[in-house]
Amino acid sequence: MISKLQEKMNSYQRVWAEIDLDAIWENMIHMKENIAPETKILAVIKTDGYGHGGVPIARMLEDVDFMFGYAAATYEEAHVLREAGVKKPILILGYTFPYCYEEMIREEIRPAVYRRDTVEELAEAAAKAGKKAKVHIKVDTGMGRIGITPDDEGLDFVKFVMEHPGLEVEGIFTHFAKSDEADKTSANHQLELFQNFIDRIQSELGLEIPVKHCSNS
Repeated sequence: MISKLQEKMNSYQRVWAEIDLDAIWENMIHMKENIAPETKILAVIKTDGYGHGGVPIARMLEDVDFMFGYAAATYEEAHVLREAGVKKPILILGYTFPYCYEEMIREEIRPAVYRRDTVEELAEAAAKAGKKAKVHIKVDTGMGRIGITPDDEGLDFVKFVMEHPGLEVEGIFTHFAKSDEADKTSANHQLELFQNFIDRIQSELGLEIPVKHCSNS
């Protein structure tokens, strides 16, 4: 029997997409099978899950133990997920504007930090919100967009953030520029830079950042 919805779809003149959540789930399982058992996944569902429906995807994955959380492009995208009842951590991958800092902190949405002025403004907003701002430090190992450099200057920034009142550094991450290419030379070089920088944070600063992530698919 053809449902009324299916009849409507069949007669629709414009392009439409039918999203199979089972297929998305199967993809997640395949990814999980190819990583270490203790490693978790951060699902990037920016721009409404790339048009596939960010809220339904997040709801499907909300109770999955190997899902650390989600990533969005803007505060507004992250806010939509929170409004829909999503509880897991949400990371904003790019720049976050100061106008939303207080509300973002209250909703426990994690911004990416890589500028000192952002850190100072977040600390002020955290004081007003009455709770710490959880942040992830962005490291530029070759993407060339945003992030601190993995060098002495970058170490100074990490120390600055880690010691800043009102902030809790939950994670640190980088982004591969050419992970989809068959030749992994570039991605492997970025990974080496990132790992060496993490080692320096631990050995020279004596600091430990709980979540470290970079292996975007």
